[in-house]
Amino acid sequence: MLNPLAPDRRLALLVTLGSWIVVLTVGDLVAGTKTAGPFDIALTHGLRAVVGNPTPLGKWAVTAPTVPTRILGAFSNPIGVYAVILALVVF
Repeated sequence: MLNPLAPDRRLALLVTLGSWIVVLTVGDLVAGTKTAGPFDIALTHGLRAVVGNPTPLGKWAVTAPTVPTRILGAFSNPIGVYAVILALVVF
């Protein structure tokens, strides 16, 4: 009888390889492009609807961050991102 909590290494390997293929394919499709594609435009419009449009007020000043921008900023903190990547690699 199989233990449902035991990891299936073959499945993990297939998912990993599939992920790499997707990343390489998408990277190859968008490499060198200088304009945003339809997905990027839709994502930008969606984020602007949630976060607002932080337009510069002057040369150095920008609008004050809103709660959604602070939350998004917390998830994009490089230390946190690298900690998650390291934890996944160790796991």
